Amino acid sequence: PFEGTTHSISSVAIALFGVLWAFDGWNAVGYTAEEMQNVEQNLPRAAIIGIVVVIAVYIPMNLAYFFVLSYDELIATEAVGVSFGKNTLGDAGLVIVPLFVAISTFGALSSSFFNASRIILSSARDGLLPDALSGVHRTSKTPNPAVLFLAALSVIFIMIGDIDELVDGVSAGVWLFYGITIAGLLVMRVTHKNEPRPYRVWLITPIFALLVCLYLVVLPVIRKPVPTLMAFGTTLLGLPVYVCLVMETPWKLRPKLFDRVSQSFSTFSSTVLNSQSSRSQS
Repeated sequence: PFEGTTHSISSVAIALFGVLWAFDGWNAVGYTAEEMQNVEQNLPRAAIIGIVVVIAVYIPMNLAYFFVLSYDELIATEAVGVSFGKNTLGDAGLVIVPLFVAISTFGALSSSFFNASRIILSSARDGLLPDALSGVHRTSKTPNPAVLFLAALSVIFIMIGDIDELVDGVSAGVWLFYGITIAGLLVMRVTHKNEPRPYRVWLITPIFALLVCLYLVVLPVIRKPVPTLMAFGTTLLGLPVYVCLVMETPWKLRPKLFDRVSQSFSTFSSTVLNSQSSRSQS
């Protein structure tokens, strides 16, 4: 069954991107900590329960694929779930499995928008993004401008790349920041050792996680340099964009056109999206 298996450690890193993508909801829990009750207990509890549930579903499902489909079928098909459904349920599987995949996809998409929009809102509220993106609905307090901005970005990314390139590129950038965050926590264990820590882990846990992050960031550059380096380049591009368009500098680098566009978007958010800036409220 393992005929043709590669032993390249860089190829394994690329393969892990797709696997770890299925478990990536654990980090999204932290984005909503501001809206949680009893966050010290509920945040780690939600992350742990979510990971366990995904494992309980993901591993048996993949084992079922291997039991039902042959090696040649797994290699030839572009949609393993659809082939699995056809082999087990006949023609009905061609309808049932895509339907459940669509439901799962929309659920994941809803969760992604819910969490990612909070990042944009928080960044804008802290002055790291234009104030126009810090708006929240006057009644429901949802970050409507951030959601709209995120939707526009999503459309752009879908137009310029296929799903495999997007997953590989985004995963490389995400794991880079995971590594930076974990390294920061290790430093803070020394520099802020007396700060309160609502939940604790053994020291070996963040060290092991940091090594995994380094593996997932460095090795994919060898196997797929273009999408990986594009992800890093896009991340670095944020620095000059921030300096020129957001940061207040004595050199006045921000074009007046950008201020007019930002003001127009703020007006649109206020009148059409019924939003108001939350920067002054924080």
